[in-house]
Amino acid sequence: MREKDLVLTHADMDGIVAAAVFEYLSSNDPIEKEREFKYVVYSKQKEIFKETSRRDLSGTTLYVLDLNSNDCLIEGNEPILKRIARNAKEVLWFDHHAGTNKFKNLLQDWGVKVFDGYDSKICASRLMYLCYPCHFLRGNKYFDWLTSIAQVSDYSPGSEGEIAKIGRDINSVISFHLFKSDIGALNELVITLSRGREWHKNGIYSREIESALSVWRLYQKKAIAELKKSIETIEINGKKIVLGFTLGILPAKDTIAGLKKQKEETGDRADCYIIAFGMPINGTLVLANKDDFPVMDFCRAMRGGGRPFEDDSQGGGFSFVFDITEKSYTNARQIIIGGLYKFFKKHKSRTV
Repeated sequence: MREKDLVLTHADMDGIVAAAVFEYLSSNDPIEKEREFKYVVYSKQKEIFKETSRRDLSGTTLYVLDLNSNDCLIEGNEPILKRIARNAKEVLWFDHHAGTNKFKNLLQDWGVKVFDGYDSKICASRLMYLCYPCHFLRGNKYFDWLTSIAQVSDYSPGSEGEIAKIGRDINSVISFHLFKSDIGALNELVITLSRGREWHKNGIYSREIESALSVWRLYQKKAIAELKKSIETIEINGKKIVLGFTLGILPAKDTIAGLKKQKEETGDRADCYIIAFGMPINGTLVLANKDDFPVMDFCRAMRGGGRPFEDDSQGGGFSFVFDITEKSYTNARQIIIGGLYKFFKKHKSRTV
């Protein structure tokens, strides 16, 4: 039986760069193996892992890149991850999220090798660049540069500078391909990023990336108009909260960070920002300064998760069991607001 590598990676800048690191390592491996990539958004995480657990995984090494080990993968009489670990040849997990850190010992008991960089506050692709068994990548100027872009994109959304701009542009390309369900284009992007700086020379993108960006910008106009139309400010428990909806073609972290920055620059500062994104993201992102709003606690209460960023803010999110559209956003909005009231009622004695 021919051996196979199956890669489940987060469909954002960090996850795609992590996949590019993997592609580079695999393409230089003298042992030739079949490789398959699956790009995961959190609203589909359980579904994709469940499908994976039902596959014939004999002879398959599974790599999980930049994905939080959420409760839905751990709970139940026969946990999804336990079933995968039992049936696969090997499972290697490269991640930096709190959930993976939380379940690290359990995953290792099941035979999963967890390379966890949560305490180091480095993104998953940067973790792969720095850690054993990829240690021979250290000193590779291209992957140092590429994973640095992912680091800024993941931990400093909305920041300035060339590195941040490149991260936003590639995130936009990723969002465009996801929105169009063009898995082939995502595979090509991973291969392109794995082969060196030809895709970005002297500040100019390759024709393929620039073409995708150009089409994305056309969709962007409609998505931004949708966001502006839906934006509202509500007050709950003394907290000023900006709430809105937009299409899933916008990169989530960059969009909510941009909204926060824009509001603060115009003096219309809020304590918390919440955006519901349509398909394929199909989830809600939450962003606030650490001392203004308990983002991570709220997102956990909504069966999601979050983490701190380098600028003293916190980001997080949670998903819905139905597709978020312009019409169904009314229902999503009620769930978000209801969740806020319930959260603050339960935590009314807590000072935030």
